[in-house]
Amino acid sequence: MNVWFKFILLCSPSAVLQAQNQLPDWGLAFLQNEVASIKISIDPDSLDAAYSTENWNIDREFPATFRYESTQLTQTVNNIGFRLRGNTSLYAQKKSFKVSFNTYTQGNKWQELEKLNLISNQNDPSMIRAKLCWDAMRDAGLPGARVSFVKVYVNEEYKGLYSNVEHIDENFTKQYFDNNGGGNLYKCLFPATLEYLGSNSNLYKLESGGRRTYELTTNDWIDDYSDFAKMVTVLNQTNNNDFICALSKQLNIENYIKYAALDVISGNWDGYIYNKNNFYLYKNKLSNQFEYIPYDLDNTLGIDWVNQNWTTRNIYNWAPSSEDRPLFKRLMENPEFKNKFSFYIDHYLETVYNPTTIAAKAQQFTQLIAEAAQADVYRIYDYNFSYNDFLNAFTQTFGGHVEHGIQQYLNLRKQTALNQLNNISEFSAIKSGWIVSDEPHTTGATFYAWVDTLNLQSVSVEWGNALNNLNQTVVLSNSASDIFSGFVNQFPPENLIFYQFKLVSASNGITYWPCNPAIYYNSAYASALVINEIMSRNTNTIADENGEFDDWIELWNGGTTAINLQGKYLTDKANNKLMWPMPSVTLQAGEFKLFWADSDEQFNRNHTSFSLSGNGEDLRLYQSYEGVPQIIDRVVFPALSQNVSWGRTTDGNLPFIIFNTSTPQASNNSLGIEKLSSNKVLYPNPSNGLIHLMAEQTHVEVYNGSGSLVFQTENSQTINLTHLANGLYWLKTPKFSSSFIIAR
Repeated sequence: MNVWFKFILLCSPSAVLQAQNQLPDWGLAFLQNEVASIKISIDPDSLDAAYSTENWNIDREFPATFRYESTQLTQTVNNIGFRLRGNTSLYAQKKSFKVSFNTYTQGNKWQELEKLNLISNQNDPSMIRAKLCWDAMRDAGLPGARVSFVKVYVNEEYKGLYSNVEHIDENFTKQYFDNNGGGNLYKCLFPATLEYLGSNSNLYKLESGGRRTYELTTNDWIDDYSDFAKMVTVLNQTNNNDFICALSKQLNIENYIKYAALDVISGNWDGYIYNKNNFYLYKNKLSNQFEYIPYDLDNTLGIDWVNQNWTTRNIYNWAPSSEDRPLFKRLMENPEFKNKFSFYIDHYLETVYNPTTIAAKAQQFTQLIAEAAQADVYRIYDYNFSYNDFLNAFTQTFGGHVEHGIQQYLNLRKQTALNQLNNISEFSAIKSGWIVSDEPHTTGATFYAWVDTLNLQSVSVEWGNALNNLNQTVVLSNSASDIFSGFVNQFPPENLIFYQFKLVSASNGITYWPCNPAIYYNSAYASALVINEIMSRNTNTIADENGEFDDWIELWNGGTTAINLQGKYLTDKANNKLMWPMPSVTLQAGEFKLFWADSDEQFNRNHTSFSLSGNGEDLRLYQSYEGVPQIIDRVVFPALSQNVSWGRTTDGNLPFIIFNTSTPQASNNSLGIEKLSSNKVLYPNPSNGLIHLMAEQTHVEVYNGSGSLVFQTENSQTINLTHLANGLYWLKTPKFSSSFIIAR
């Protein structure tokens, strides 16, 4: 069976098809065939302070200069943050370091990275164990940190050979998961068991050792743990019959099972399963599921500090028997996922952790770093590892905490794991499914299913307008790799459509996904909430509560009942539909609500995380059903002058026009509103390319954004511009000129 890593993409079809199997390239920061040099220059007093124990556990950073030297790139970055990193490794003679490029200059990056981890590997005579494990993860198609070997100098003193490890932050999650990185990222350290602590989300802000066990590292100004608490509650409190269905909505279980298999094979006892330590959980903003991400892989492949034999420990009972590890233990109690875990143990032992494969990689790495390792005098200070120990670390056992050489460990682990495996049966699964419709008020949409299966016979979707009446079927066809799709031209005139994917295979018959039918919000027949008016260049029209003149977005409830905005989202990025979650505010029927689009979300929840472009852009309103973004409304607005707004001619109705006198938090229907006359002469605006003029014109010219003439005609009242690309244009006649947008 092929093992694939997939992004669960809830976006446009083209993005779905283009983003499969995408792991970032190594790039110039993580060279694989060269040992680059990283040189830190820092004031000696600051360096002394960095080494002072009083600054170890408070993550205090000190200003320094960073220089990177390789045959492919030489670059200097001034005014970076520099500190020691680690936990128990802080007490080592050979320290590990953290480099931060954005400490003193907000948003600053080097090679698209905000931070780097320089890991000393002082407890590993081979200095390659962590690199082997991270690479195995990536070879399995799973998100894992990029790692290279570097020589580190501090104030021109050679500090030794280090692993340069990609930092797990919003840049990491943006590249590997949702193209946004704006979801909640929790760093989980000892004692992170994922046990249920109660329904109050603040209970999960518990502290240990002067820091939070589950530390929210993004969106920390909001400090909202409700998504984490919900996931942990489902994990611990759901009964066995409903467990898998409920947890699948909260967590990417498929990927976690693969990570768990890799941890057990590599003997990564310092992770979640055994030591309740060293992992991240990221709330993927596209799939609305948590993603599990391992962290720190140095205590692996035969290294032991807790008096256990990791070569023989039972693969199914790998967690301590007397302690709670609900994520691992509950999945091992489920026959379906225990079978998948068994499959991946068997598969990875023959592929990414095949002893022959690892031996070849180990030889390559050892040859690459030998010269830098030999010159590394700090390497011997902690455990007296000699250069010969380094050269022979793959095949020989050192003793002490290095109980097995890498080769011996893998050979023994493979033998005992294969003996412990239960019978493995083939499995078929629909990993996820979704509907795509990027246009509001359309009557049809496309179904997508992401499939992992053997002996596939068919994939289809059953849908209908009632939960117990899925009376319509669409057979899906293979559209890209293991993505299947099918189009429904028109749904019935109902607000909600219920659907369920169906997979038929020879291996395990019929599989339905999700466990219970999902819901699609059909905006063609439910559009009470609309974007009613926007202003993208507000200099003196209306001030926010801080007295600042920010861009603004006005929503209007045109229905007959109240609407709560929780679960709804505003975005100006088509590939990030759930970009800014709106607060739990209720709009009564006919009520208006103003949000300040100023990228200053920290001020309060009436301020969005993005601002509007004065040159025009695409603004969208979404809501999420079962984690799937469904579009409610969309406005494509042109470049606007200062203090004019783009609004509906009357509340809730098309077309949009320019208002000289804006109406924030008030009706567009008010008498005496002055609307720019030039925008009353053509409609609709935006258009799909077919433009109507209010009166026949003797001569019409159309110019693109670069000022080039792209169309002209005589004696016309309707002009067909469907051959032109989407964008902003200018129409000119002997009597008037006007801007308009083509957006399909």
